[in-house]
Amino acid sequence: MKSKFSLRKIGIAAAVLIFFLLVSLVTNTVLNAFKINSIKFNRSAKRALSISEQISKQAAEFSETAALMELGPNPLNGFYYRFDENLMVARHAGKKSAPALNAQSNRNINFEFDNENDLPVRPAKNDFVVENGVLKYKHNGSNFLEYFGKSDIDKEAIGEIEVRIKVKKTKKLIFGWSSQGDAAALDPLQTDYLALLTIPDNQFHTYRVNANSIFRGGLKTGEPIRKIFLFPFEIPSDDVEIDYLRFLSREAKYSQRPYGDVYETRNKEMRKAIYTHPLHVLSYTLEIPEGRSTLKFGKGILHNDDPVVFNVMLKHGGKTLMLHSGEVSDAGRWHDVSLDLSGYAKRRVEISFVAQGSSNNIAFWSNPIVFAPPKKRMNVVIVLEDALRPDHMSTYGYGVETTPVKDDFAKRGVVFQNAFSQATHTRSSCTSMMTSLYPTATGVWDMSEMLDDSYLTLAEIMRNQGFATASFLQNVNAGPAVGLHQGFDTLFDFEILGRRADELYEDAALSHWIETNADRNFFLFLHLLDPHGPYDPPDEIAAEYKRPYIGGNRKLKKEKFIDPDWIEVPTVKSRRFLYDQEISYNDRYFGKFLKRLEEKKLLEDTLIIFTSDHGEHLGEHFIWEHMAPGYVQVLRVPLIMVYPKKLPVNKRIGPPVQLLDIMPTILDLAAIRTDDLLIQGDSLVSLIQDEKLDFWTNRICISEEVRFKHKDDPAAHGSVFYKNWHILNSDKLNDMITYKAKKFSPGLYEKLGMETRVFDLSYDTEEHFDMLNFLADVYFNYNAQSFFEDFKKQNLVTWKTMTKDSGQSVNYNPASLKQLRSLGYVK
Repeated sequence: MKSKFSLRKIGIAAAVLIFFLLVSLVTNTVLNAFKINSIKFNRSAKRALSISEQISKQAAEFSETAALMELGPNPLNGFYYRFDENLMVARHAGKKSAPALNAQSNRNINFEFDNENDLPVRPAKNDFVVENGVLKYKHNGSNFLEYFGKSDIDKEAIGEIEVRIKVKKTKKLIFGWSSQGDAAALDPLQTDYLALLTIPDNQFHTYRVNANSIFRGGLKTGEPIRKIFLFPFEIPSDDVEIDYLRFLSREAKYSQRPYGDVYETRNKEMRKAIYTHPLHVLSYTLEIPEGRSTLKFGKGILHNDDPVVFNVMLKHGGKTLMLHSGEVSDAGRWHDVSLDLSGYAKRRVEISFVAQGSSNNIAFWSNPIVFAPPKKRMNVVIVLEDALRPDHMSTYGYGVETTPVKDDFAKRGVVFQNAFSQATHTRSSCTSMMTSLYPTATGVWDMSEMLDDSYLTLAEIMRNQGFATASFLQNVNAGPAVGLHQGFDTLFDFEILGRRADELYEDAALSHWIETNADRNFFLFLHLLDPHGPYDPPDEIAAEYKRPYIGGNRKLKKEKFIDPDWIEVPTVKSRRFLYDQEISYNDRYFGKFLKRLEEKKLLEDTLIIFTSDHGEHLGEHFIWEHMAPGYVQVLRVPLIMVYPKKLPVNKRIGPPVQLLDIMPTILDLAAIRTDDLLIQGDSLVSLIQDEKLDFWTNRICISEEVRFKHKDDPAAHGSVFYKNWHILNSDKLNDMITYKAKKFSPGLYEKLGMETRVFDLSYDTEEHFDMLNFLADVYFNYNAQSFFEDFKKQNLVTWKTMTKDSGQSVNYNPASLKQLRSLGYVK
C-alpha cells in the first residue's frame, strides 16, 4: 500500500510539474508575442511573403525589353536616342549573314566525343565510355583528362575556352596547359594551372574562360600549347561526364551575325557597343530635336592587322552628308567622337553607320547616342566602401574621429541609423542592391554564380532613361564577374584602379568621364575595396605605426587575408586600429571627390548615396571578416543620402531600412515608374518625408544566409530586423548554447528550433546577450524557421522562372580570379 501511495504522489507531482511547465511555456509565448507585437509583426511578414509571391508570378510574363519600353521617356532628360537599344528597328544593308571566316580567322578547335576510337582528349588510363557524344569516366587521383593530339595549339589565337561538363561532388576543376608534350599534370614546373569553381549538382553546366590573359605567364611569346589537362581537384574520386571542350578564336563570337550588341574591353576599359562587320550598314530614322543636340560614340577594332575606316552619314531631303570619316588602326584603345547636330534641328533624318576594311576585322561603335541637354539636372552617385561598419564611423557616434568629412557631409542630408545588407558578402549583396531583389530571387549565392541576363538592373533602367552610366570598382564581385556590368556604358575595374581610395578617386579616367559627361544627367557607381581586409593602411596615414607588434594583450594567430605582411604579432587591438585607419584614409579622399564635384558645379544637382555592401566581424563572437552567422556587426551598414534639391538636411531616421530600398528610392527621385518592374524593396522617399510612419515603423527588413548553401536544400537561414528586434536564424552559430546542445543531441537541436536567436538592439547593440525567453519559445522558433523556408521557396520560383531553370553558364576572367584569391574568396 505504501509503495502504491508513493507512486501516486510521484505521478501527481509529475503531472503538476508538467502542468506548470506547459503553463510557463504558454505564458512565455504569450508574453513574447505581446513584447514583439506579434500581430503587426506577422502582418509585415505576410506582406513580404505576398510580395515574393507576386514577383514570382510577374516573372513568368516578364520581358526586360517590354518593361523598359513601358517606362516611356524620362521627364528629367531632354531628347535621347540610343542606337544600340534600337537595333531591332534599324535597317540593314549588306550581307544578311556574317562573312565566312577565312582560314586564318577560323581557328576554333573543338574536341567532341562522337568516336571513342579517335579522341585526342581522353582519360589517361583509357577507362571510359562514350554514349550519345558524351564521354563518361571515373576520376581518381591519377586518371586525368589529357590532350594526346599531335598538333600544336596556337595560344595567340584563343579568345575563349569553353567546356560543358557534369560533376557530382567536385567544387573545383583544374585546367592545366604546357608547352612540353611530355609534361606531367601535377608538376608545377612544367604545367600552368587555372582553377574553375564548379557546381556539383550532377547537371551539365557550361564554363567559359576568358583566355585573353591566362597564357601571359608561363609560356613564352610564340610558344605553342602541346599538353592540356582537365581534372577535379581536392576530391579523391567523382563521376565525370563531359560533352565538349572548345578553344574559340577571338573572331568566333562575331561569326554568327553581321551585327549585334556586346561588351568589349579596350585598354582595360569595358564599354557597351554595337559590332558590325565591314561594309554592313546600319541605318536609323529619327527626328533631331529643337535646339542643341549631339551625336556621341566611340570607335574600336578587334585587332591591329587591318585598319578600319568608320563612316557616319546623314541623309535628309535626298542628300547624303558624311558626318564623320576616320580610320582606326590601333586596337588597344577607344577613339571617341562628338558631333554637333544642331544644324539639323526639327528635321527627320537618316543616320547610317558603316565600316570599311578587311572582312577579317570587326568594328565596334561604343555607346552611340543622340541627345539634347537635360530638361532638369539630376545626377546620381553611389559611393560604396566595402566591409564598412557604421559603428566605426564618427558619423554614427564612434568614439574616434574616423570620418570628419562624412560627419559634415551627413549634416547636409539624411542619415539612416539602422540600415541592413541583404547578405554577409559582396557578391550577393551588391546584386540585391542593383536589382532590388533578395539573394534567393537573384540566384547569386556563391563565387561561381552570376546574375542572369534576363534580370533588369538599376544601371540598365537609368541608361534606358537617358542617363550616362559608369562603374568604377575595386572589387571584382561587383562587376562583370557577377553580371553587374549590365546597363553601364563604361566600366573600369581593379586592374586599373588598384585597391586604395586615392587610386580610384584620383584616377584620370574618373575625372575624364565626369568631365566628358557633365553635359548630361549621369549615374555613377564607385565601389572602394577598403576597409576590406587585409587591414593595411598606406604609409602616409599609418607609417609611424608600421611595426611587427603594435600593441594589445589579446594576441591572435596571423591570418593572410586579415593581417598585413609586416605584422608579426596581430592582436584584437591592432586589427581594429588598422581597420579604423583605412576608414580615415577613405574619408580624406571622399572629401577631395566632393570638392571636385563642387568645382565642376555638379554638387547641388547630384544625389549622393554613401553606403557599404556589408559590415565586418572584428572579433565579436570570436569571428573575423564577413561571414555567417549574420550578427549585427556584419549586416548593419551606413546609409547616407544627400540631395540639396529634394532631401532635408541634418535628419536622422531610426526605423530599419535595407540596401534593397536604394534602387526604388533612386527611381522615385528620378521620376521613373516602377509598376512593371520586379522590385522587392520600397522607396524611402515617404519615410524621409515623415509619411506612412506606421508602415515604416512596423516593416521588416530581411537578410539571407545563402553562401555555401544548395538551392535544393529546403532549409533556409537569415535575419529579420523588426523595430529594435533582430531575429537571427543560422546554422553557423558558435555560441555556448549551440556547442552544448549539439554535443547532447544534434538532431534535437534543429528540431526544437534552437538555431534561432533574438536580440534587443535597443540596449544590446553589440548582440552579446540573446533573449533566453525566446530560445525557450518553441512556437516562436518554429514560426521563424517556417518563415525563412517559405520566403526562400517563393523567391526560388522567381529565380527558376527568370533563368528557365536551365542552370547557368559560368564565366571566368583569370584576372578576376587573381583578385578573388588575394581577398581570400578563393583558396
